[in-house]
Amino acid sequence: MRLSMGAAFLVAGAAAGFVTGLQALSGAGTTPASDGSSWVQEVVNPKDPYALYAVGHFRSEGQLPPPRSSQLYSRLTDDDGSTLRGDCTYNIAGAALPARWWTISVGPVASPSQMVSANAADTILTGDDKLEMTLSRRASSGNWLALPEGANLKLMLTLQEAYDKEKRATVILPAVTKVSCE
Repeated sequence: MRLSMGAAFLVAGAAAGFVTGLQALSGAGTTPASDGSSWVQEVVNPKDPYALYAVGHFRSEGQLPPPRSSQLYSRLTDDDGSTLRGDCTYNIAGAALPARWWTISVGPVASPSQMVSANAADTILTGDDKLEMTLSRRASSGNWLALPEGANLKLMLTLQEAYDKEKRATVILPAVTKVSCE
């Protein structure tokens, strides 16, 4: 009886360790964006004692951690809190992004290799220096990013070489509004 209780405690301890490790991987290296939006900033700070988990967070999604000079933001929902879906049309709108180079990517949550993207060179800003882009399966005039197949999507925004590094924490990120669904 003693041996079986010891084995049960060992199995329970291993299961608890596995579950807490998965939770650490999913949450490490992420923090809510400072502008109060639904964007989440994904960071790797090598001075962070949990940097191992933060690196694991990116690797578990099939990605390399971003360099410290970049800012990586992601979101799974629109501004109303609804999950981003491949059968809907979304509008991304906001001020010009304060970085020398930026990329907006979207793809299925479980398949980062299927992400499609647009960057600073592919996108035209409006006359009042604003970013407007349509995400949909059907072609649209203006800046358009074709949504890939997939039920639930992840939207990512990468800023490279922010113009004002002192104000990095106050970046106002674009809004993501659902226009319609098929």
